[in-house]
Amino acid sequence: MTSPSASVLPAPAAWFAGIDLLGPPDEVTRQIVERTRECVRQGSAWLEARHRAGAGGHEGVAARAVLMDGLLRTLFELAVKRARILPAGRVALVANGGYGRGELSPGSDIDLILLHEETSRDAVEPLAHGVYYPLVDAGLEVGWSVRTVSECLEVARADLRTCTALLDLRCLAGDEGLAAALARALEREVIGPDREGFIRRKLEEQAERREKSGSSVYMLEPHVKEGEGGLRDIQTAIWIARARFGGLDLRELQARGVVSEKERLAVERALEFLWRVRNALHYASGRKADQLTFELQAKVAREFGYEDRPGHQGGEQFLQAYYQVAAEVEYYSTLLIARASRPGAGSTEILPLAPGFTLSGGLIRADLEALWWDPLNLLRAFALCQEHDAELDSTTQEQILAALPAAAPELRASAEAARLFRSILGVRRGVARALRQMNRLQVLGAYLPEFGSLYCQVQYEMYHVYTVDQHSIQAVEEIERLRDGRAGEQDPQLPALMAEVPAPEVLYLGALLHDIGKGKGGDHEHRALDLLRQLRESGTVVPVILTMFGRTLRQIAQAK
Repeated sequence: MTSPSASVLPAPAAWFAGIDLLGPPDEVTRQIVERTRECVRQGSAWLEARHRAGAGGHEGVAARAVLMDGLLRTLFELAVKRARILPAGRVALVANGGYGRGELSPGSDIDLILLHEETSRDAVEPLAHGVYYPLVDAGLEVGWSVRTVSECLEVARADLRTCTALLDLRCLAGDEGLAAALARALEREVIGPDREGFIRRKLEEQAERREKSGSSVYMLEPHVKEGEGGLRDIQTAIWIARARFGGLDLRELQARGVVSEKERLAVERALEFLWRVRNALHYASGRKADQLTFELQAKVAREFGYEDRPGHQGGEQFLQAYYQVAAEVEYYSTLLIARASRPGAGSTEILPLAPGFTLSGGLIRADLEALWWDPLNLLRAFALCQEHDAELDSTTQEQILAALPAAAPELRASAEAARLFRSILGVRRGVARALRQMNRLQVLGAYLPEFGSLYCQVQYEMYHVYTVDQHSIQAVEEIERLRDGRAGEQDPQLPALMAEVPAPEVLYLGALLHDIGKGKGGDHEHRALDLLRQLRESGTVVPVILTMFGRTLRQIAQAK
């Protein structure tokens, strides 16, 4: 047998040419299993070579899906021929989940359903054996079930993950009408009657997932698939939007006016990056590994062209690029979910706010002139988001980034800006959220350059799981939780003590700046003290104890 050309993706059918299906059954089975194994081995080697040569993320996941499509269709056809008769009734081999979307990374599970009518139950057993066992023998991770349409619906009602995976079903071989009937029945009998419930459960699932895999974009070992800003965030947003508005993917959502072309393109660019990172992780580890552990970061960084240089490790540089993409994912997925789930989502009503600002559909938009001619509006935008529990629209975010360099010196010298910033710190809830928004758009670092030097700074030490800037904002959030009564389980006295603090905004500022010395190298606590003296001379009041004695406080907190 001649191997397929190395210059093109191997055609699976070519590997099975010449098998005598009328020969001894055991020998036929042996040949099919061996050739399946060789097809997977050489196809995977071709895909890895393409990846090493610089193939994009989408090319990698799509080409692997194409390889599996061809293999599965061939195995299905061989199984039908070996049975010597077509099965009575209708049968379809259906992909679902990520494979249904045509997205397969090197270690991804291949989720399949052999869908059949009740009348064909006995006839599908040889088909199931003929498709499933060669795949498993080839070392593939296969999610497999043999079900009728009614059985699929029953499982979908009971299990949210199965229900969601079926939203992405795709017929590979057999009766396409049967697969289409399942898709229609899923919408008519499961999703349609309780859209609000489906959306609510997906949001609850997302919250649980983030709690388990990383509740921040800026984890030091981020989870590319399940963490915040990862692939699952985009998928969840699209599933929720589909449940609300219909459509199958981002292009159809754009056609329905749910997302703009600019938003679609931004998400597609992010997907391209994340897919390539995930592919690189799987190749570097030799398995399905979706977390960017310290051990794997350097390997993946080199694939993306990041090498160690004085003062900056390659892995650190790569992570900063990753965080920028993950932050985009978090923003656009949150935006899409808000449009589909927030009360008033989809509303075209435009409410005027402060001069130059409007609110519509949970998004705040600023006039171009408002941002460029009044630097205070760069801070005011976040105060309005805080007040109205809203996000900034993408155009306003872009304009803030553009206007910031010219406006920053005036902001830092403005007493009114200081009062506005202190008011943002002084509200009852939403302080940490506002600081995260400001930090992502680099307004926080422009206003407080001492904090700006911490932006996306990686710290390789056992005490931290976030970047330095996010660790500091997380400290603010913990104090905020004490202030509004959401914390205090370990020590019920803490909320009462927090209530006695006369100026919580000053405590927030101290927590925010407690690690600023790390942005300058050396002994960060003594360096921070020098920076704090400069801040105090400029009129900023900061609790020095949080910064100067941070190490001592940590030792006290960890003492038993």
